[in-house]
Amino acid sequence: AYSTFHPTVLRLPLLWDGKHDKNIAFIRRFSFKYRFFPICGKARGLRAPLHVSDLAKVIFNLLGCSDPVPGFYNLMGLQKLSYLEMVKLIHSFIPTKNFQPLFLFVIPSFLVQILITTSKSFAPQKILYFLSALKRQESDLVFPENNIFDAIDIKPSKLLLPFVDMLEIEYSKNYMTGG
Repeated sequence: AYSTFHPTVLRLPLLWDGKHDKNIAFIRRFSFKYRFFPICGKARGLRAPLHVSDLAKVIFNLLGCSDPVPGFYNLMGLQKLSYLEMVKLIHSFIPTKNFQPLFLFVIPSFLVQILITTSKSFAPQKILYFLSALKRQESDLVFPENNIFDAIDIKPSKLLLPFVDMLEIEYSKNYMTGG
């Protein structure tokens, strides 16, 4: 007898935890430390960040399902916002006693593209990575919805709601210890 295998594949365009990820946490640390953030053009690329706790809920629910949920699913958060809106929202969660306005250092798209094209042969890998990351700010990371949340009856959390308490704790701890 042949066994039929029907996998569930989850695509994670933007996953964050607020402390160790290289997306949301990086934006938070960089904007807090330097009080500016580099933006490519209008940074209109759409994002729908998903918190790791939501991914954990999905995985545990899938493991506990009596009926398989086979298919290919784009796993995205509830809020869809542009990269620029995301940066401003993340910076706005810095506690008010530590808050300073964020300066957006806008680099025109055409200039970023010229820098990428001309520096491929001689620039260090970190510079090329930085330029590519800037360019991706204008690319959408939101894909057609075939949301597994509906199939397993779970609602993802909104962007940054689990993040606010952690920020308050982290910033107050840093300021109390002088770090």
